[in-house]
Amino acid sequence: MKVKMKVDVKGAAGNGETTVMYKAGHTYEMKTKLEMEMAGVWLSDGRADKGAVKMEKKAEKAESKVKKAIKKVLGKKKK
Repeated sequence: MKVKMKVDVKGAAGNGETTVMYKAGHTYEMKTKLEMEMAGVWLSDGRADKGAVKMEKKAEKAESKVKKAIKKVLGKKKK
């Protein structure tokens, strides 16, 4: 889960073995169970927003592939 921080928050990283300062405006990837639990709390109380979704990038790539295929089939426009 990716979260984008709204405020600076001090929290655990990994499985709790280290402490990290999560800074406002940065996006963090929360992978472990502890990190995801912290992210869930931060999302619910407004300290963070959901991060960028990878699906958007995939949609853009698909659109460009479709455009390339259309150009191949129809060819370039002649002047």
